[in-house]
Amino acid sequence: MDIRSHFALASAYHALGREEESQKEAALAKGLVKSILDSGDGKTQKTAYVVINTSEEYALTEWLGIHVNHQSLIMANNDSPPCDLLTGTKNGQNVSIYFDISKFYGKEP
Repeated sequence: MDIRSHFALASAYHALGREEESQKEAALAKGLVKSILDSGDGKTQKTAYVVINTSEEYALTEWLGIHVNHQSLIMANNDSPPCDLLTGTKNGQNVSIYFDISKFYGKEP
């Protein structure tokens, strides 16, 4: 279920000329990205993208072409989940994206 791994496999299969497997792995990666993008808009803590781990945050920002330079933890409040706030740049513009981390925050062993 790791986005980067599926893209890496797609690339490797493509290099080996195994197009059917390459397309399958690329489709899996794109499906995972789409599920995150469909979960919110990432613009606020209330509308944060829902992720299952930190790796998904960075995979999505890479997919979106954002160069991340800072990560902050935003604690939950009455009507918003705990979030990671990633800030960075895209095409010379400052970008901030919120990620809902309630699926895993505080649940690590």
